[in-house]
Amino acid sequence: MDKKRLKNSQLRFKQVQDIDDLKRRAMTIGFYGVLSIAGYKFLLQPAYRKYKMNNEQRNILSDPNKQQATYLYNAMNPSGISWMRSFDNTNEETVYSAARRITNWNAVQSTYGNLYNRNLLSDLQKELDNDEYQTFLRILSTTASGKTSNKSNAIARGLIIASSKDVRLRSTPDSTKKSYSIGTNVLGTARANSFLGWTTGRQHVDNRGVKYIQLMISFKKLIPISAFRVASIQQKSKTISFWVGSGAIYKFKEYQQLNEAGIKLWRDLSDMGLRKNYK
Repeated sequence: MDKKRLKNSQLRFKQVQDIDDLKRRAMTIGFYGVLSIAGYKFLLQPAYRKYKMNNEQRNILSDPNKQQATYLYNAMNPSGISWMRSFDNTNEETVYSAARRITNWNAVQSTYGNLYNRNLLSDLQKELDNDEYQTFLRILSTTASGKTSNKSNAIARGLIIASSKDVRLRSTPDSTKKSYSIGTNVLGTARANSFLGWTTGRQHVDNRGVKYIQLMISFKKLIPISAFRVASIQQKSKTISFWVGSGAIYKFKEYQQLNEAGIKLWRDLSDMGLRKNYK
């Protein structure tokens, strides 16, 4: 009887040992499992992202999409410290400047996601107020298509331009400068239905989202007392270039169309080879 009790006691002791051993193994497996997950999340995953980011950034100078994605990221996180992002002041000027260089918006968004694991549109909407965001979109619409690069930031060279209303002639494409301010870029105002010149093929959208086109006009002898005279004195030339807002002009392809619209040409104009049919 004593032997049987001893045997049962030893069996129960072994069962307890087995259960304790299983618990220890389970705890060990759980501990290393948690440690592995934590190691992957906090060590391996960030290291992989950093490697991926570095790999993407190696050829940034030769890839315009990577350049613009980087410019936009740095503009929204100037300190370069991710947790400081909410405290950084976004540089709107850099955002607008990047928008002017973008020719493939979808590619820039995709590249931004690969580089920084973030959504570019969401970041822009968070960092810019509504007016700033709309300005960004207006600038972008003149330089990029939704899918592939295009030439929407170019305008045909040699088009005949006249004013549809009173329009300011500016030495630079910037509507933020007032005519009465120090260092103004306003040369003067051309009246409605006046011949302004020929397009040079350049256009620009300023930080307010105003689209400007560059014009050229050339006089052989007499320069009228107007904004053209001011531009001629500044540029020390009878061939004058300046900028006008695209919302205040008429575009013509032939001089006959200009005449039919009742718009007269200035005296002593010279085509300078921009218009072969000019006489």
